[in-house]
Amino acid sequence: MEKYKIVLTGPTGSRTSNYILSLRMHIKAYFSQPYGKEEFGHVLHCISSFIDDFTFKVRNSRYRGDILKRTISNDCLKVFNLGDEKVILTVSFTPLET
Repeated sequence: MEKYKIVLTGPTGSRTSNYILSLRMHIKAYFSQPYGKEEFGHVLHCISSFIDDFTFKVRNSRYRGDILKRTISNDCLKVFNLGDEKVILTVSFTPLET
């Protein structure tokens, strides 16, 4: 059975907000194992729930991840920036190298 790993795409440069970089590391740390294709939907919903419990600061205000809008479709989770429609993080899958 073919296995897949999670791929995170989105801004990572020096101008990227700390909370975005922190969220990426948070997801990478907990969802690093390989998955089968039949697990994609479940894993993406788990990551979405995991984001709900993520806490972060922006300009001295503390937030919980449940305020970050996100969508799941086509085996892909998109997380949007605070207050606008810009995608800050996309979680998808790629086949593991064999």
